[in-house]
Amino acid sequence: MRSDNKYEEMVNEAKQFANHQNLTEVNFKESRKRTKKIYLEKKLQMKYRARHSTIIDVIHTLQILTK
Repeated sequence: MRSDNKYEEMVNEAKQFANHQNLTEVNFKESRKRTKKIYLEKKLQMKYRARHSTIIDVIHTLQILTK
């Protein structure tokens, strides 16, 4: 489920199956987790931390070498 279109297709298929089997319908859209944005923000923060710590390590090494 990489896109909302695929998600909508899957939900519609599930609803059709539920109707065909005389099952009760549930609103799947409300219960859907939206973790993609949070995951991407954390990933960007990790990249920033890695670059930041690398820069600090380089500065520290240069300070030691120039003593």
